[in-house]
Order: sequence, then C-alpha cells, then structure tokens
Amino acid sequence: MTIRSKIAAVAITAITLTGAFAATSQEAQASKFGTGLAIGIGAGALIASGAYAGGYYGHGYYAPVRCHWVKRFDHYGHYLGKERICH
Repeated sequence: MTIRSKIAAVAITAITLTGAFAATSQEAQASKFGTGLAIGIGAGALIASGAYAGGYYGHGYYAPVRCHWVKRFDHYGHYLGKERICH
C-alpha cells in the first residue's frame, strides 16, 4: 500500500465515522441541503482523486520486446526472404 492510498483510506474512514456520529447524535430534521451534501461532495472528491492518482500497469513497466527472423515463402513454396517478427 502506498502512502497516498493509506492517507485516502484514513480520510474516508474519518469521514464515515464523522457521518455516523453526526447521524446518531441529533434529531432528524428536514432541510434543503447541509452537512450531508458537503460530506457527499468531499467523499466523491476523495474517491475521484484516488482513482485519478492511481498508477496503471506497474508505473511505466513495459514488457521486453522479443524479435526474431522468420523465413517467408509464397504459396508455391518459393523462398521470398526473411521478415522480422516482434512480439
């Protein structure tokens, strides 16, 4: 686990616990927007930034290219030469 993912995990845990304590410590009130919207936007921003910051395919690792020469023949069996094939 990288330091970035550890920080993201701690932040999401803190937001979840804060929301849980806030939800259980007050009476239910109907309002337009408020703390719930802010927590939702914050959690969405954290998740999106974690997805954007995450690497792909091992951070720039490229598999070695393997090339070899293959003899080429036409459909009559006549030799046409060699062609380089890379995988």
